Amino acid sequence: LPAEDVSMSENLARLPLLGLLGLLRRPATTAELARLLDRSPRQIAREIERWRRDGAIAEASASGAGRAFVASSTIEEHAQQLPTRVRRRFHDLIARELLRRAPQPHDPALLEAVRHCRQAGKRRSFLRHAFALAQHFKATLQNRAALQLFAEIQEAIPPANLARRIAVELEAAELRTRVGELDEGI
Repeated sequence: LPAEDVSMSENLARLPLLGLLGLLRRPATTAELARLLDRSPRQIAREIERWRRDGAIAEASASGAGRAFVASSTIEEHAQQLPTRVRRRFHDLIARELLRRAPQPHDPALLEAVRHCRQAGKRRSFLRHAFALAQHFKATLQNRAALQLFAEIQEAIPPANLARRIAVELEAAELRTRVGELDEGI
């Protein structure tokens, strides 16, 4: 990375609103950002306005939940370069907030939470929620999505947990036969 990229990433680590919004990679409301950062909505709104004027944040198209904001593409790129510890902490904050609402398997927030759990390095939480989501995908005939998730689950299961690895592989094998990948089945 060029020196200016490193300093930008280091700055994002000290600017939690920008770092968090960059890792969310979707529109977020002032209220959601305030909950994630444990700050008042008024403080977040002032900071958003300052960063919006500077071009680091843009207002997303209107949503039913109120005004929503996204990070600029530059901020999103630099957020991926944050130090691992900081990036994982932000992903953990996002995952915990999404899971706090106890999303059901059909709720898109669960898929987002599962992704953030994985990126935060929270293997137990990832496995627990990802398996339930993969089962939902399988039950609703979203076979390719279920296969993808089962593959991610298989990667995350410790090698010593043979019973669970076999159970996941059997689920995946059944799905492979459903999608016509007969040679990849059992």
